Order: sequence, then C-alpha cells, then structure tokens
Amino acid sequence: MPSIHRFSHELLVIAVTFGVIVLSLADRQNLQQASMSYTDRTETYIDGAAFSQEERVAISLLTNLGAVSGNPDGTFAPQNQLNRAEFIKIALLSSPGFLVPIESERCFPDVQKADWFSVYVCFAKAQNIVQGYPDGLFQPGRVVNYVEAVKILSEMYAYDLQKQQRGEQWYVRYLNAAQARGVLLLQGLAPGHPLTRGQMAQLAAAFRVEREGELEEYRARERGEEGHDEIQDPGDTGNSSDSSASLYPLESVYSQPTTSHFLMLGDTAPVADGLFINTREDGIITLIQITIEKNVKSLRSFHLVDEHGTLIAKLNVELNSTQERLKWEARENAFVEEFFIAKNDATPLFLLAELRDRDLEGGIPGEILEVRDWSLIMQSLDHERSWQFLPEKKVHPFHQTVQGEIIDVQEVSSLTNTELRDGEARVLGRFTFTGKTVSAAKLSLEELIFTIKPEGLDTSKHRLYHPDGRSTECFVENIEGTSITCPILDQSMGHIRDEGLTLEFRGDIALLAGAVNPTIRVSLDEPGTIGKNGAIRWTDQTGRYNWVDLPKPLAEGPVWSVLK
Repeated sequence: MPSIHRFSHELLVIAVTFGVIVLSLADRQNLQQASMSYTDRTETYIDGAAFSQEERVAISLLTNLGAVSGNPDGTFAPQNQLNRAEFIKIALLSSPGFLVPIESERCFPDVQKADWFSVYVCFAKAQNIVQGYPDGLFQPGRVVNYVEAVKILSEMYAYDLQKQQRGEQWYVRYLNAAQARGVLLLQGLAPGHPLTRGQMAQLAAAFRVEREGELEEYRARERGEEGHDEIQDPGDTGNSSDSSASLYPLESVYSQPTTSHFLMLGDTAPVADGLFINTREDGIITLIQITIEKNVKSLRSFHLVDEHGTLIAKLNVELNSTQERLKWEARENAFVEEFFIAKNDATPLFLLAELRDRDLEGGIPGEILEVRDWSLIMQSLDHERSWQFLPEKKVHPFHQTVQGEIIDVQEVSSLTNTELRDGEARVLGRFTFTGKTVSAAKLSLEELIFTIKPEGLDTSKHRLYHPDGRSTECFVENIEGTSITCPILDQSMGHIRDEGLTLEFRGDIALLAGAVNPTIRVSLDEPGTIGKNGAIRWTDQTGRYNWVDLPKPLAEGPVWSVLK
C-alpha cells in the first residue's frame, strides 16, 4: 500500500481524476489565501437561482475550494441526499493538508479497486477517519446521516473529544465537540437524519472556515451580511470544556406507536417498536432476537435504532432459520457501538425493515410483514451477569410491500364560489391523486368509493371523468344512496403519472319540493387498512391494494349550496 501522510508544511497535494498536483510552499500559501474566497458561484449551476442564502454561501465556498463541481446535468441539487462514498470524497477535498494517493486499492469487501471512490474511502480508512460497519462492510451507497457526517469531519479535523460518559450514546461526544466549536447546522437535525447535499455543503464549509478562523464572517454571510459582525457563538452554553453535560439537544426521529404502512421495495422503514424499562441494573445490549409471522422474501435485514434514528445493530437471519427465515438476530459483532441502558431508564427502541430492491435483488410487491415477538439480552457492565429483556409495551402492526404507492389525495375544486345550479352532469368534486414508484413501475386507480351527502335534493346518474373526456359509470352501493362506487376498467384512465391525476365526479341534481337551503358534499373518506377495504382500490401493476397510508378523511369536497 502506498504511504499516506497528512501534510501541514512543505507540500499540498490535491487529488484529481488522473493524478496528483504537488505545489510548492509558496504556491500552497497563495492557494490557502484564495481558498476562503466567498465569491458567489451560483451561476456555475443551472439550479443556482433556487439556492437558499445558506446554501449559496456554502456551495460557493466549496466550489471555490474545488471540492464540489455539481452533477453531470449541470445542477447541484441541494435537496437530494448523498451517499457515504460521495461524502467522504467531498469532505477530504474540502479540508486542507491531506495527501490522497493516486493508486486505487480494495480496503473493504464492498469497495472494489475499480470503484471511483476507492482512493478516498481507503485513504480515510488508513487515517482512521472511517472504520466501516461491524459486518466488515463500508456500504458506500448508503445515505450518510447527520451524526456520521459530524463524526467523520470531527475525526478529519482532529477535534478533541471528551471521554464517553457512562450511559451516554457513542455519538454524543462528537456532537458536543462540534457544538462547542459552533460548526453544527444552525437549523438542527436529529442524529440519524439523512443528510442532503445542501446540508452537507453547509456542514463541510463550517468545519473548514472554523479551522481557518473565519467562522464569524461565514455565519454573517449566511445571514446575508457582508461584514464581520459580532454573533453569538452557538457553542457558548456556559459549560466548561470538560463538562459531562450534553451540549447538543437530541430530537426524536421516530415516535410511538408505529402504524401500518406500505414498505417500498429498496427502502428502509419502521415496522415495530417497544418500550424497554430496565429494572435490574446498568447494562449494555449484547443480543437481539426477532421472530416474524411468515417468510417475507423481500426482507434483507432488520435494523435496531433508537428514537433519534441512530443505528444500534443490524440483524440477519438466524443460522438455524435460513430456510423459513422467521428468526432474525444480532450478536455482539453486529453492533455499531455498545448501547447502554441505565437502571430504571425507559428506553423506546424501533425495528426498521430493510427491503430488497425489485430489479436487482428480486423484491416482491404485495408481501405482508408482521413482527411476532422480539427480545434483548442485556449484560452487566462488569460482564458477569446477563438477563433477558422484554418490552413492557410493544407495537407490531401489519405492513405490506409495494413498488409504488399513493402518497396524497386532494379535493381541488375552487372555494371562491361554492354555489351550484341544479341540472344534469354537474361537477360535484375534483380529486387529484399523487403517487411515487420505484424505477419503471406504474400506479393505476381501479375503483373509487365516494361518500355523498345531499340535503334537500336528489342526485343520480353519477359518472367519473378523465381530463381527456373519457368517463366511467358509477353505481349506488347502499339503500341510503350515500355510497357511490366508480369502477375504472380502463387502466390507462386511472394511470397516475408523475404530475398526478385529476378526475371529476359528476351527477344530476334535482331539488326536492319545499327544500330549504339545499346542499351537497362529496368526499373520499376511508383510507382502509390491511384486510379492510378503503375508498381507493389501486394497483402497482403487480399487486392490488384496497387501502392507502393516509389519514381519514382522505379528501373532502366543498359544501355546495344548490340553487334553482
């Protein structure tokens, strides 16, 4: 392996695609003087006009440093997430004094010599900036989260870290060190929150300018000021540097109870939770065991996380259950860090399901996932006593795998005029449906069940209309005439495109004799659940579904005042 060094004097080496450039001390000093240029570079990116002020300052700074150059399509896309490999490269190129070797190598089982990012990842590993996961993998394609980014940058800039306190999670000391220097994101994020490219730029820029002694000016520019105005140091909390108190306010990412929802193939999402109350003594988790109701072929692994979204351990199929795939576990070598639970603490923990991708790994839409039971094994801090730890409260709802889902339903009739004349084929509601899918999957509506509430009038001959003029006949489902079913037999009529689909519900209206203040309202009410039909039946071209993961009512139309 080539020698790797951190330079602080004679030379600065900048990694480029096909080699390295070695600069003299004089050239290095000139570059360092220019490196903190705040020249606006938003015109470099075709989406630069949409940058926030904070993004504009950070992205311009990193562009001037040569650490970022945007996407092949000319955008920066600050709203997009980035993976661990991308973050390592940008973090290294934005920090001063590193020599990145030109030769590629393989330093993790999932980091191949031919991978574009191998020089950066392997350099970071050699410098003890990253170590990988307990299973030996680096997972370069995994989205980097906030606390991982803070840890990497803190190691890169050699921050002094407090000793981990008893009962304190591993990441707190990194957040405290960064908070004390005022370099954390001002908007605040939970430790496990996925990082966007815009947030990455702000974080990496803050670490760099703090190193150069220009954090105060940088923060002023974030506020749209051009001077060196006095600002409150975010890390100035009145605590001394050796205080054991946490400076960083930890926010919750997950909350109890976990509810039934769709599991998108290729995603990771919460499927169960439990409240663990430690009545024994201080201890750490050494084993996690899970049993599920039935084999789910789309399930790759489970993740155990705390309420802040921080990964504790990754669970795989138990060795004796490789055929049935009903039992899953994580032993000591599967833990990211030791997870401490103090005596009498009530600790909420969450299970996340990591699903296989549809195209590359054979994920299957329509499978039902339910956790039957789970438990922990705790060990005393002196490693002499162990005990089983069961949740005092547990929530194990059903979930269903999909390759697409309906994410929003809106009634979009104008509210400026809610008066309606009686007559034929009156528009009683306009409903817009929005969805998301994986790769080339398609969403289509197959049936809608409207709830109609007429007062002082009769309504009949209901039809559902597509914007292109096609329509389908609807039928009354109950004696009261308040439930109207509209089957959509033509799949292209129900196709939900990227921009959404808007359908009109129409019907004839006839006033009753002597009616006073007649009104009518149409809505889509019931979301349904697994096993209980809702107001929307739909397909992702592989499975058929009779519920949506949305609140009740799904969409309510205006109350129309009907005139003669």
